[in-house]
Amino acid sequence: MPFATRQILEHHAKALAEGNIAAIMADYADDAVLVMLDRNYVGKAAVQEYWTNGLAAFKGGKLTPLGLGVHGNLALTTWSFASSAVTIPVGVDSYVIRNDKIAQQTCYYTVVPKGA
Repeated sequence: MPFATRQILEHHAKALAEGNIAAIMADYADDAVLVMLDRNYVGKAAVQEYWTNGLAAFKGGKLTPLGLGVHGNLALTTWSFASSAVTIPVGVDSYVIRNDKIAQQTCYYTVVPKGA
């Protein structure tokens, strides 16, 4: 199981870095849940809404994976992001993988405007 979990998240990181919404969404289960502090995105359509808006907001930046920890079907990733307008020094996501798809995800990051 850990190998499959790692493969799925490596694919997910690559799809995110490329801004490929179809490849990003291929990683999610139909009933996936993305939990953030300000909102929960329930179901694949809602998760796609999050990514469509997020990719548009952060267009032209660079996502850098920092770490990946895996135990069975659980994973934790850390990452950073930089664009001409903002930085995210460290973002943290946790995942539950079920049937080779992301079933549950949590995500936390702080956006820092350049020059702030």
